[in-house]
Amino acid sequence: MNDNEMLFRRLIDELVREWEEDEKWYAALSDLTSVEELERLSKDDSWTVREQVAGNRSSSVQILSELSKDEMYRFVNRLL
Repeated sequence: MNDNEMLFRRLIDELVREWEEDEKWYAALSDLTSVEELERLSKDDSWTVREQVAGNRSSSVQILSELSKDEMYRFVNRLL
C-alpha cells in the first residue's frame, strides 16, 4: 500500500466516526476502509451497516465470526 492509500484510509477512519448511517454504510462497503474501522462498524447499531461489513472482502475472519452470531442475522435468515 502506498503512502496516499494509507493517508486516505486514515482519513476515512477519522471521518466515519462522525458520519450518519448512510455514510457509514458506504464506508462499510469500501475496500479502502481499514480492518480496525470495519471492526468498529461491525458493532454499529444499524443492521444495514453491519450487513455491509459482512459483505466487505477486507473483513477479517474474526469480524465475520462475530457477525454470524448477530441476532438480526439469525432473524433475517429465518425469514428467508
